[in-house]
Amino acid sequence: MLIYRKMVSGCWCPCVPSLARRNTTSSSSTQPQQHQPEYYNHQPAAVVNGGSSSAAARAGNNNKRRGGGVGRPFSISAATERADMVQMFYYENRGKCCRKLLRYNGYPNKVLLFPEEGWARSASSSYWTLTPFWWSRSRCKVVEVAGTRRYSTQAKMVDTGTGTLYIIGSFKRQTIDADFKLFLTSNVSSSDFNMGYSMTGTLERGCKKTNTFQMTHFAVIRRRDYEKAYEDPSPT
Repeated sequence: MLIYRKMVSGCWCPCVPSLARRNTTSSSSTQPQQHQPEYYNHQPAAVVNGGSSSAAARAGNNNKRRGGGVGRPFSISAATERADMVQMFYYENRGKCCRKLLRYNGYPNKVLLFPEEGWARSASSSYWTLTPFWWSRSRCKVVEVAGTRRYSTQAKMVDTGTGTLYIIGSFKRQTIDADFKLFLTSNVSSSDFNMGYSMTGTLERGCKKTNTFQMTHFAVIRRRDYEKAYEDPSPT
């Protein structure tokens, strides 16, 4: 009997169920499951929807970064932002280098001429264009457009760097008042700036040999944004 008890106690017997196995099974079945935090089971929207939500989010962020908000078209907001940047550039360069403004406007620069009341000659509607040469900082091409007639010449350009520009030249094909002096300044008044002018000045015509000049026109150059608006009166 002793030998049989030792065998039973020391070895596993199919007739006697194991207490260790029973305890293990019962403990595993009765032990409550640990609750995992919610973020372990949470999947991002990009995984659930196949990445469409993250792509839409990136598109929305890019749209906001470029200036477009929710419910606003990108083209309108971007155009408004560019217009504000252009206006800020001209405002910051008031009274500074005129050559920089000419280059920013884009060549050729259109000079609008308004006749002075004291000028005796008949005033025809005309305008000038200025195109500085790339090979010279002191020379520019001046073209006078009056209806179907065009006169072209090369003129001397003097930029003081403090907001003053002088253009002196002569139209060879003209017999009356062939010589001219064009004075422009970037130090425009607030009213002229609000009207869209980047530079204002005067035009004098006369004869260089006799040194007789008379102011004939007021000269203005519109800002780039205003010039495009006048060229395209019905923008889409």
